[in-house]
Amino acid sequence: MAQSLRQKKYWFRFGLVAAAAVVFAVIGIEAFHHRTWHHYFSFGIHTHLLRESVDIAIPGVSNDYAVTATNYTPLPILMQGCKGPSDVSPFYEITYRYQVEKWESASGTWIKIMAIPPECPEEDLVTKVFGPGETMEVVEPEATGARDGLHKGDLVRFTVFASFNDRDDDWNQRPIISPTFIIEDEKLESEIPFRVRH
Repeated sequence: MAQSLRQKKYWFRFGLVAAAAVVFAVIGIEAFHHRTWHHYFSFGIHTHLLRESVDIAIPGVSNDYAVTATNYTPLPILMQGCKGPSDVSPFYEITYRYQVEKWESASGTWIKIMAIPPECPEEDLVTKVFGPGETMEVVEPEATGARDGLHKGDLVRFTVFASFNDRDDDWNQRPIISPTFIIEDEKLESEIPFRVRH
């Protein structure tokens, strides 16, 4: 009886210490995240928008945008990308399916400006295990302000799809939505060819 009571006390204290350790770990992660990004995160898939001012030889456009995602869940997520050719080493790239959306204030909805179609050959599909606590780039740098249909001052976001070939509204599809941002560029008319993604 005395031993059983001691065991109960031991496990009770152990539970308290473990709970306190988890709480302090969460507080520490939140504090670090707030110091770095100036906001707190909620549990789930958390995204950050990265903007860089660059000379990309597109008249009127000087900003690149990319998106990273961090898995703040206890479970891994399978991310499907499509392997395609690239002109830089290692001469291939993996693209995750995404679309660019603009806020249409008249209708109060997000409209598609550009969408990668869910069409990747089976032999080119690449699956990445997106583990808990891991951060990965889900949209590579692109000159979003150079896309047709966008103008300076437009409110924009990216939506990334975890499953490449599944439709947007499939039951097993997992959309990952970026923070919204305002387009700061106005593309000028030019006959010089350019690439939005690079």
